[in-house]
Amino acid sequence: MLKLEYFGATEKGRRASNEDNFLVFKNNYGFIIAIIADGMGGHEAGEVASKSVIKMAKQEMIDINFNNLNEEQIKEVLLTIIRNFQKKLKKVGNDFPQYSDMGSTLNMNLFVNDKMYTINIGDSRTQSFFKKDLIKITEDHNLATLAEKDERYSHYKGQTNMLTSSLGPNKNTTADFFVTKLKEKKGYILMTTDGVHNSISDIGWMKIIKKKNKSLKEKVLDTIKTSYNNGSNDNMTFILLKYER
Repeated sequence: MLKLEYFGATEKGRRASNEDNFLVFKNNYGFIIAIIADGMGGHEAGEVASKSVIKMAKQEMIDINFNNLNEEQIKEVLLTIIRNFQKKLKKVGNDFPQYSDMGSTLNMNLFVNDKMYTINIGDSRTQSFFKKDLIKITEDHNLATLAEKDERYSHYKGQTNMLTSSLGPNKNTTADFFVTKLKEKKGYILMTTDGVHNSISDIGWMKIIKKKNKSLKEKVLDTIKTSYNNGSNDNMTFILLKYER
């Protein structure tokens, strides 16, 4: 079994409002679920989108006993939840035309025994950190990533702000699924919106996380402050989870 500690924070940064939202909760069967959502579509619509995704995730997952499910069944449950999100968001867009163009990323991690199950849509990110290795688990869904994978799209290099997948009433949605076995005795899981990870170097980040005299809260707030000082012009959200076997 894993022992999990966590702390999360969000800041609007240089933006007029904060369209990021996050939640870490324990469901009725004791499973920890951590979620980050980065809204888009303007101040009100972006905030509505990310809040809606967080709310729906908790409603869908609060009463599931994942111990009764194998890996393939967990994958199907999570992907079914995404399909339910899309149906509900489509209805919101139909009922309230002002929200028809809203969208949100979704980065969600479910911890079951010694495994982490990850669903990713958009460019919010999950990474793991163990000793000296910062490992990217999810792949950003944006034009910059597409340019790296396919030379036909090379003219999009550096276009990190243009998403190729997101959740919303009228958005193209591709959901990636990952399973990570947390086999180390202890380590960290880092979940961020792009306002954080696009504005801090791996080395700078690892220096903060490795500080032994700092609490999880201090490490999260130091990371957000560093991203801001490095010029981040976006909302900034960071969840840091520490696990021990």
